[in-house]
Amino acid sequence: MSDATFYLFPKVVGDDAAIAKYWLDTIDVAALPGSAFGPAGAGHLRLSLTLSDSDLDEALARIAKAGIAPSAQR
Repeated sequence: MSDATFYLFPKVVGDDAAIAKYWLDTIDVAALPGSAFGPAGAGHLRLSLTLSDSDLDEALARIAKAGIAPSAQR
């Protein structure tokens, strides 16, 4: 286990809460909507990088396959 935690806070187009819910519901990838951290975080997702490399690779593959936006907003 690492003594440090790393996060990404990428900007996304669309409703950050809807994207986070879509990922959790459809591809089993958890992300926090940036809006949970206040108005400045809106339009971002908070991603934790505390998994093994193989688990991170799997999550990124799922995200790439599913896309960023919920299918209803495409």
